[in-house]
Amino acid sequence: MCWKEALLWTTILLIVLMAPIRMKALVCNRALARLGVLSYSIYIVHLPIIHFSFLWLRHQWPGSFVGWSGETVAAVSAIAMICVALSEVTYRVIEQPFLRRKALIGSSVRRIDRARRARRVDARVEYAPMPSGMQRLAAPSRAEYRGRGQRPEYDRDDQVGIGE
Repeated sequence: MCWKEALLWTTILLIVLMAPIRMKALVCNRALARLGVLSYSIYIVHLPIIHFSFLWLRHQWPGSFVGWSGETVAAVSAIAMICVALSEVTYRVIEQPFLRRKALIGSSVRRIDRARRARRVDARVEYAPMPSGMQRLAAPSRAEYRGRGQRPEYDRDDQVGIGE
């Protein structure tokens, strides 16, 4: 029996690998893409729904829904549709708002991180003491060069001493 199943899966794998162009419509479609988006919600929701649905079904019809039969296949199909529908609801009501908040937090964290990195770079730069009588001039900012087609060769935080 085991070698027959191995032969079956080998055949399926070879068919999928040998006919990728014909299989694309079967594998790459909107329904499977949506199931991929809902996969985490389905993962969270499916076990309690299946468990309590079969408990209820077996309580209502004792002796039924024990092995695979037409009734069981119909029940599993209906339960699968309920799982996907409930997963869609939980995705829209719970997951999407958190994903939106995460994106907002992520953008502000990136801004803060850039500012921290810039401060660390500034803290590492040590300037030699200026000889007496010389003053430091701040480098022009990049904004001053906009529109002229020129690019500064130094950052605005760099400083240049007169006479250097």
